[in-house]
Amino acid sequence: RRKRAKKCEPKRSIFIGTRVTPEERIALLRKSLKHDLSLSAYLREQGLKGRVVVTDPANDVPLEVIFQLKKIGTNLNQIAHAMNSGFDPPPELRRLLRLIETYVLEQIINGAPPR
Repeated sequence: RRKRAKKCEPKRSIFIGTRVTPEERIALLRKSLKHDLSLSAYLREQGLKGRVVVTDPANDVPLEVIFQLKKIGTNLNQIAHAMNSGFDPPPELRRLLRLIETYVLEQIINGAPPR
């Protein structure tokens, strides 16, 4: 059984239509059934509360990836600041930094764009 709207919810009177392929329709129906929701309720929930990944059309890198990379950069700056203040990094950090340096140099030498 599908969940029905609660009686205290306002009446939904506006229709929003969208076009999908037959394959997309089947995939959406399966997901809605998996969550025991009607297709409308599922789409409404996803549209209002779901997560949307936006990409930059120039390079197709999801904004979430860019956000995470910025956070990593912030962490690296904090580590650099600590090291410049006299703290010695743990041995595993030195090993990882060498590994990253080797990878970046290989990418530069081979002319390959970063993945």
